[in-house]
Parts: sequence; structure tokens; C-alpha cells
Amino acid sequence: MARLYRPQQVYDCILLRLCDGDTARLLVKVGLEVWREISCRLPSIESWEPHSADRSKALLAANRANEIWQGKLCQVEVLRASLDRHGRILGRITHQTDDLAEWLLAAGLAWRVERNHTHANPRPAPQETPCHATTH
Repeated sequence: MARLYRPQQVYDCILLRLCDGDTARLLVKVGLEVWREISCRLPSIESWEPHSADRSKALLAANRANEIWQGKLCQVEVLRASLDRHGRILGRITHQTDDLAEWLLAAGLAWRVERNHTHANPRPAPQETPCHATTH
């Protein structure tokens, strides 16, 4: 399948939901009337994982962010179009002047990490990945 997004390009999108504090499901406009659902890893932040002992914290982070951000028309700047081991692009999501990653940091729902995100996420693959299911 041909890649539909390019690095350093900005696309209109609708934020479908946050899965945890660092991964979002987006409906991205890739053509005139062509939209594609993708997973997007937010850059330079980390949050609790829903498949860990901190599941309740991960779900709280996702629920609080979804109350504010879900369904908004946003823009995603693709920072890395190649998919990581979880099937996600790396991208910065903004709505008007608000940056989702910065909002999550300010709300205490994520913390900043200073690792290089040019390679696949170094965390081990989870047993189940509820974010990648297309239930809606």
C-alpha cells in the first residue's frame, strides 16, 4: 500500500479519541474527499499505559482528554510517517493554537521525555492494543 502522508506535512483531521495520554486515533483528510483512520503517537511525552498496572491512570488520562478534544477538527503535523511497531505515525496534533501534547502535560496527564523519536518506540509490544481497534 502506498504511503498516504508525508513527513513535515500538515493534514486536517478529526480527533476520534485518545487511547491513553500519548496515543490518539485520528480521521485524517488525505485527499479531496478521502479520509483515513490512523493511530498517532504524540512526540516527546509519555503517559500511563492501559495494559499495565496503571490502567486506571491511563483510562483517566484518556477520558479527561477526550472530554475536551474528542470530535474536534484539528491538524496533524506528521513528524515521522513510517509506522512504529504499534502501527502509529509520530505527529503533533493541534487545534487552533492549542497543542495536544502540551495540554496533556499542563493537565498532569503526561510527562515530558527527552528521547529520540526517530525510531520505533522502544517499549515492548503490549499483549492487547485496545487503541488500534476500530470500534466507534
